[in-house]
Parts: sequence; structure tokens; C-alpha cells
Amino acid sequence: MREYKQLDITICGNRKTSNAIDPVRGCSGAHRRTGGCYHSCYANKLAKISGVNFGKPVINTYNESKLKAQLEKNKASWMRIGVTGDPSASWENTAKVCHLVRQSGKTPVVMTKAWERPTKTVLKSLARDAVHLQVGLSALDTYNEETRRKGVINDYSLLYRPGTFAKVMTLPFSDIKLAKKQDSLVGYAKYYRFMELPLRIFSNAPYADKVSWDLMRHHWNAISKQHDTQYTAGPLYSPKSFIEELQANKSRSYYLCGEVTCDTCPHCCGTQ
Repeated sequence: MREYKQLDITICGNRKTSNAIDPVRGCSGAHRRTGGCYHSCYANKLAKISGVNFGKPVINTYNESKLKAQLEKNKASWMRIGVTGDPSASWENTAKVCHLVRQSGKTPVVMTKAWERPTKTVLKSLARDAVHLQVGLSALDTYNEETRRKGVINDYSLLYRPGTFAKVMTLPFSDIKLAKKQDSLVGYAKYYRFMELPLRIFSNAPYADKVSWDLMRHHWNAISKQHDTQYTAGPLYSPKSFIEELQANKSRSYYLCGEVTCDTCPHCCGTQ
């Protein structure tokens, strides 16, 4: 399979959003786990279909003048950093991008599984630019993965607590041990800014036998307006439906991510 071609960092988009920036394309998580994170990474699946090795991250080139010109023209109030790649593969590149985004008057939102830990220098830079750092957690994480991700969350919270998001990717586990671990992660996340991302999985995931399938349904794709090949249970830690929660949650003590397009989501990754 071919590798991603190194490109200049630019504002890109897909059918879900037009405010995305990728300092890196690809993710080492797909190298460490077949199928990517939790064996259900859609970016990995699309890359594979295109003949690209998603598990080999390629660091894009930081072209300040080019990106600055795009930021000046883009009307979005925030930028989503990390869509077709995990920013943790190059924290230094990510920090440069965040600084430029903040200088443009927009809020930088970094989405990562923290496969690599950032240095203290990088964390201080992100904090100075009031970056919203979303670190993904799951009961399916190994001990080392969970420890590293919590370490990043804890370290960043000491520098910029308002921008510290613990994003728990949830499933209705039938396995008692995993269910208790997930509850524990949610309890931990609520100490920061808690975001729930209902995990979408394929039916052949290696942990499928540990999931309560009577609570799962085909994922509704808000872009294509039809159900796709992945399954989800929707939000588990809110008594309301997904859309009801998005519309009713005014306190912003709980955030959702998932079944709507970014331009129609009132949470806007915690920036609103």
C-alpha cells in the first residue's frame, strides 16, 4: 500500500465539516491495532479502500502564509484539528497550527487519542493559545493507553482547565468488567469537561460478544440521510435522545459528539 503524500497544511473539509485542519495524515493507532482504534476507525477504512497505509502517519508541511490566508477567508469561529490523522504524531506542528488559528481570532480544537505524549513546552504553548484539547478514552483502552491519555488530560488541566476535555467513547457493554470500567471513566471525565461520543462499531469487531446488541442500532448518517454499516447505541449517559440533549443542554456541563453535522451542532465541540 502507498503512503500519504506530504502536503502543505491547509483548511480542508468533508461532507460533515468545512473547518478541518490536518497537521498529520494517518495514525499510528491503525498500525498498533488492526482496523484502527477499536477496530472501527472509518478514516482507516476509507484510506484502505483508496490503497493508503493509514497506519503510517505523514507529517504535513507547515506553510504559515498559505494557512494564514485561508484562515482569514474562512468564516468559521473554530477549527477542528485532527480529522484524517491524529495530531499527536507531531505535537510541534500541531502547536504551530493552533497558534496561527488563535491569532486569526478562532478557537483551535484538537482531537486526539494521544498516542504520543506532548512535551511540557508544547502543553504550555497550547494553553497560552487557549486550545480546546479533546483526549479520547474508552473502556477498551489498554492499561498503558489509558494511563498515557489520562496523563495528558491531567497535565493540561493544570495549565488550562477550561480547555480540558475528556471524551469518553461509549458502548452498552454486556461484559461487567468493561461496563464498570466505562462508568469509572465517565466519573473521571466529569472532573474535567466531559464529552460523550457514542462509539460506532462494525458487527465483526473482535469485542462484539461483549456488547449488548439489543441496545444497538444502525448508525444514522446525518450527511447521507440514511443508515450506514456501523452500529451505535447513541448516548448512554443522558436520559434524553441525542437531538433532545443537544437542544436542551444549556449548562454545557455535558457535551455530545456524533449524529449531526458540525454546522448544525449547537455544542460546536464546546466552543459555544
